[in-house]
Parts: sequence; C-alpha cells; structure tokens
Amino acid sequence: RLMQSGDEVKGAIPREVRISFYPHQASFSAQSLKWGKAFALKVLKDPRYTLDIRVSSEDWSLQSKRVGLLMQIILEQGVSRHQIRIFKTDRDVNTVLLGYTQTEIMPNEIVKKERKQQKTLSW
Repeated sequence: RLMQSGDEVKGAIPREVRISFYPHQASFSAQSLKWGKAFALKVLKDPRYTLDIRVSSEDWSLQSKRVGLLMQIILEQGVSRHQIRIFKTDRDVNTVLLGYTQTEIMPNEIVKKERKQQKTLSW
C-alpha cells in the first residue's frame, strides 16, 4: 500500500496503477494525484526507469487533455520529458494506466546524444 507524508513516498510502489477519470472530464481524484506524484518520484530517483502512460486511442481530444494533466503533474516533480512514454491502446476510455519500466539506455545518455546531434546539425 502506498503511504505518503507530504510528497515523500514511504511505501512500495506497484509497477503500474490504473487511474480512473470521471466520464467525459479530464479531472480525477486526489488519490490519483498522489499516485501520479509517487510514480514521478520513483522515476526521478532512478534514471534507469521511464514512466509509461497508456491511454485509450478513442476520443483523442479528451485523452490529450488527460495526458496533459498527468504530464503537468509529472514534470512539476522534475521528471525529464525523455523519461516519459505515451502509448495509445484499446483500453477503457475513462482509465489511464500509469507505470514504469526499466530502460536499456539511461535517459541522460539519450539527452546527451540528442544535444550532440543538435550541435552537429546546427549552423
């Protein structure tokens, strides 16, 4: 079970959690907000992980608002955009799956590689 004191995570975090949204809205519960922060802090503490957001491919206008809300929460915790992956799936339109996976390439290496490529391509 997740236990939080402020923003500090004191319990184990599962690999993934389902976040339910209110039908036809981009808002969710306070507990879902805590899960978003907890997953962001998990990924922030260990750069070997990326944060995965799995969202329905239906009603993309609404889904993009939901993803935007989650991204805002995650980015506010200090997670790099390079550590976030978004997947469109055939899941329920009112749920989003939030999880983390271990990557083979460290996100910092990806950022360095991208910066190096930008330097060599820019005039």
